[in-house]
Amino acid sequence: MSKLLDSSLQTVRSRHRPLSPWFNADCRALRRQARRLERIYRRTRSPSDRTAWIRFVRKMHNTYRDRERDYWESLIIRQSKEPKKLWTTFNGLLGRHSSSHQPQSSPPFTADVFLERLTAKIASIRASTSASPPPEFTTTDARLSSLNEVTSLELRQLILASAPKTCELDAVPTFLVQELVDDLLPFLTELCNRSIQEAQLPASQKRSVLLPSLKRDGLDASDPANYRPIANVTFLSKILERISS
Repeated sequence: MSKLLDSSLQTVRSRHRPLSPWFNADCRALRRQARRLERIYRRTRSPSDRTAWIRFVRKMHNTYRDRERDYWESLIIRQSKEPKKLWTTFNGLLGRHSSSHQPQSSPPFTADVFLERLTAKIASIRASTSASPPPEFTTTDARLSSLNEVTSLELRQLILASAPKTCELDAVPTFLVQELVDDLLPFLTELCNRSIQEAQLPASQKRSVLLPSLKRDGLDASDPANYRPIANVTFLSKILERISS
């Protein structure tokens, strides 16, 4: 019996095709109805059933186009004041998928080699601009005498609205800070306002982790010159930057 079952085994390739974000329950109901009408026509081969099936399919595709257009228009309107999300939406709409979302393997060179390359690049830029005249700045009467301190309520909203991303330099994961925000809020409010008053960032928040990222697809992954440094900073330094901006 087992030999008979083993001999009947076949390898089947399945392809996962996720539905479009605008494809909802109403669209699925229309598709089921279209398939039902198709089965009726293929069983009866009646001209009237064929006409009913074709008319329904055309109506269904018109509904699909209207729903897709309404979905993207409403999404673009909602994100009109959020450039980062808006460009992500445009890329998805135009079928441009960023390689940054794909997992990248570790570069085939060490951190010291990457540092030497960056140091040499900076030295080259300084050497090429050493004979250039100093920059000229126009004067202005605008003055920034002081920065308003952040309130606990403002800071709480800012922390909870931030993405829960964590850096290796963070003392605790960001999701824990957000979960325990009410307990940590007095300390964080005092720390942020002290940074504003003294016009400086705490020494622990001036550090970052540099991650090499390939500039674009198709470049030689073994050449450090084809990478750009991406600074991964702590969650707290991001919060302080948003407060001061």
